[in-house]
Amino acid sequence: MYDHDVRGVATAILGAAGVVVLSGCLELGGSWGSTSATSTSATSTSTSTGTTGSSSTGGSGSTGEGTSTSGQVGDVCYGEEDCFKDNVDDLYCKFRDGACGQGGPGVCRIPNDGCVDPPAGEEEPVCGCNGEVYLHDCVADELAVSLDSRGTCAPPDGYYRCGWRMCKLGAEYCVVLQGDVEIYGCRAYPPTCAEPPTCACVADERCGDACETSREGELVLRCP
Repeated sequence: MYDHDVRGVATAILGAAGVVVLSGCLELGGSWGSTSATSTSATSTSTSTGTTGSSSTGGSGSTGEGTSTSGQVGDVCYGEEDCFKDNVDDLYCKFRDGACGQGGPGVCRIPNDGCVDPPAGEEEPVCGCNGEVYLHDCVADELAVSLDSRGTCAPPDGYYRCGWRMCKLGAEYCVVLQGDVEIYGCRAYPPTCAEPPTCACVADERCGDACETSREGELVLRCP
């Protein structure tokens, strides 16, 4: 998870653009709190107790020149073995690079302690480093899974890839906030956009001058 100050900056920037910001759990997010002990994946194969893949891994990690000094919350890590575990707080290595640790180290953090499933039709699917798709990034965090933006997950029906996020086909365009770590969001097309959408219909949107078309025919706006 991003540190609160970094996440706050991302929230302010993308929020100003109208992007649905997943503020409760991860870099971006919705408001599906953390009170329920039961959560399912977007493919109906994941629960708060596991998935069809490995549900307790943040990724394979990478080999760094050093490891965390104590394995406490906020310490740098290169794999699960670098983060302290006991009967109270089982930390995991949260990779923020979208490459499951292949692009740099992660940070030791406590998984979310429970997520509430979003209402039907309001899911915000994300791709985990274990190849599983989750209803929401909060669910992935609860299961100690980092997010993968490399295109390893097959999107659920009606969605397309937007980094580690999945946007609704024909209804949302992808927004990429560029930086040392890219952040992804989905935003509804303006009413003036026809099918298929063109960059002209989002020209007045924030970062509309940096528009491109995805291979699915959807629009991607890249904000520097």
